[in-house]
Amino acid sequence: MCGLFFSESTLLTSRQMIAVKNHLKHRGPDGEGYFEDESIGITAIHSRLAIQDIDSRSNQPFFSQDGKSFIIYNGEIFNKVELSQSLRDKVELHTTSDTEVLIEMIRIFGLDVTLNRINGMFALIYVDLHENTIVAARDQFGIKPLYFYVHPSLGMLFSSEIETLQSLTNLTLNHPILREFIYFGLVDHSDETFYENVMRLRAGSLMERRDGKWTNRNWLFDPIDKTLPKLKYADYLDKLDYLLGDVMRSSTIADCSIALNLSSGVDSQLIYRYLAPFQSQMQLHTVSWEDSQYSESGLVKNSLRAGDLLQEHIFTARQVWELVQKSFEIQNEPYTSPFVAVWGEVYRRIHDTGVKVVLDGSGADEIFFGYSKYQSWTSQEFWRFNIDGSYNEIAFEPRIRYSPKSLLESNILDIKFLKLPRSLRFIDKASMANSVETRVPYLSRDIWVTARSVPVEWHIDSNHTKKSLRACLQKNSGSNPFASKWNTQIPLQEWMKTSWRDPLNALFSDPNKISLLDIWQYEPHPLTKALAQLDTNAKTNTNFVWRMAIATLWINSKIFL
Repeated sequence: MCGLFFSESTLLTSRQMIAVKNHLKHRGPDGEGYFEDESIGITAIHSRLAIQDIDSRSNQPFFSQDGKSFIIYNGEIFNKVELSQSLRDKVELHTTSDTEVLIEMIRIFGLDVTLNRINGMFALIYVDLHENTIVAARDQFGIKPLYFYVHPSLGMLFSSEIETLQSLTNLTLNHPILREFIYFGLVDHSDETFYENVMRLRAGSLMERRDGKWTNRNWLFDPIDKTLPKLKYADYLDKLDYLLGDVMRSSTIADCSIALNLSSGVDSQLIYRYLAPFQSQMQLHTVSWEDSQYSESGLVKNSLRAGDLLQEHIFTARQVWELVQKSFEIQNEPYTSPFVAVWGEVYRRIHDTGVKVVLDGSGADEIFFGYSKYQSWTSQEFWRFNIDGSYNEIAFEPRIRYSPKSLLESNILDIKFLKLPRSLRFIDKASMANSVETRVPYLSRDIWVTARSVPVEWHIDSNHTKKSLRACLQKNSGSNPFASKWNTQIPLQEWMKTSWRDPLNALFSDPNKISLLDIWQYEPHPLTKALAQLDTNAKTNTNFVWRMAIATLWINSKIFL
């Protein structure tokens, strides 16, 4: 796992070069690489977090054996061994890194074939020096970030971090994106970011420069295995159980220490059950709140075997607010839940234990239909149900309307636009700010294909979400995973009415801060109504108050000209 920067120019000054490297350092403190070629006008910078083959021979930029191409790459390839077998009769590999396998696969089999055979997560820049072509590509779910920006003198820029781009130019506020976040809760739902003209490369797509022109296209494979619907449900469960175990074990490939984010829920408990027989001792991390009625620590502890090392991270309301206030040292865009700030602190503590890799259950809700809204799905426009209707009346309609015609379409929207992209961005920033790699095994290519190829009814019915995952957990643990999960959400409304009430008042009334009330003037502003409701027993749209608060903190942490 690493950080990368690429410029379609060799005109970076020494001061700019230092700034770029400094903004990437936290993503890869174990090695640094640099390459420029004036003949075709390119600069590549890479910072490395050494996970596989920690020797410096695998530092990047990494050149192909014929010297005609190189790659800078952020991610992990979990089927590295399988792919290296296909190279055995064609090239002798000189390292044990997945980077060498990746570039030789591209050189020998071509880019599209290679991308469709990878089981992993990646953002990469591949340069063919002989053909003078450049390709930027991102994995099918967008697990690893890649931003781009057209600079007036430096040409096309790519980076793992927006901060590197901000160090090279004066970025401006993207007002439409900020409005859609505040009023509709939309975030990471398009190629745009909160910074004007800074774009994110879409998941499962690539950009290619050939003959001096940039084009964009999808490379993503068809995720349907036409043989799977012919299976009986029981046979499918056997296949899924075997596949999940195999994927979980391959996700532990590393030359360093590994930990697991654990809750009482199906997703992380299933990872734990598959790995326990192969790990003599596991380091586990769980989050709890000071108020025991919102804590699941008892359930987590009861699920463990003797000898496992559980670190429980307990937070008070005051501690969470303090973390939120300084969270933009890590997150460079607004986010939807205080949980994001909490995880930034948890990953700091994980880093201090010497761990470099953490497994996480993110993605299971999207792949296996885990959201309760799917159980009562109706063909309605998404945006009308995300915020109090009165706010829609005085605000505006979003530029993009999401109108799924089926449950499957609704799920795909969550994967592509509405839920998964923001979750992956939050967790990447929280972990990589602390030089820790997070792996999300449920977003394996093989699991995605298997889950997508069978009837939706095998995943969800009126009684249960994630039916097939629950069945696998029951088989591997003997417990009853069809019981309801303990609610571990942050008690946001309670905190806003008590511990956070005075800090919120101070934030919104501070004369020294830029106020969003001044930027978008509505009379009366919905925030005024929502804050007044905090002082009563009336139901308050606390998510809206939260978005106003986090947007205010964010905009005051940045310099916009």
